[in-house]
Amino acid sequence: MNAWLDTAPSTAHQAAVLDKFERSKRRGRNDLVVLRSWQPGKEREERQVARGEFDPLEPGRSTVTVLTKPGHLGYEWVVSYRIDP
Repeated sequence: MNAWLDTAPSTAHQAAVLDKFERSKRRGRNDLVVLRSWQPGKEREERQVARGEFDPLEPGRSTVTVLTKPGHLGYEWVVSYRIDP
């Protein structure tokens, strides 16, 4: 309900890639990136990215634009992300 009822406009945040790693799972792997957080009081955000987007990312050089909304219940949520060229 937080996302479904959220009619607020999205906000774009540009976040630097701090690190990236693979986490093995029973049925494959997750490709995760660690981003510098855009949220006050938080240092890092961890997000899963598509496998094809993972390899070209360079920690310390790459950036990601993250679109968020505030959430109907007040919990910010990620609408989408884009790997910046």
